[in-house]
Amino acid sequence: MEIRDRVRNVTDQLDRHYAAPGRHWFLDEPEHERARSALAQGEAYVFRLYDTTTCYMLSARPTGRTR
Repeated sequence: MEIRDRVRNVTDQLDRHYAAPGRHWFLDEPEHERARSALAQGEAYVFRLYDTTTCYMLSARPTGRTR
């Protein structure tokens, strides 16, 4: 599963207020560039979403393969 799919799944389950950062993430090109850069350097990328009681840590790790 791609991180975009997981962000969408989690965001769809959160209340509007807590979902806002996830919805913004889909359009945040500088953040996407940070993710691409981290993965290209062999590092993991982590995006966090919060609600009142939970922190959702969504991550992508390089696999060493290209599509």
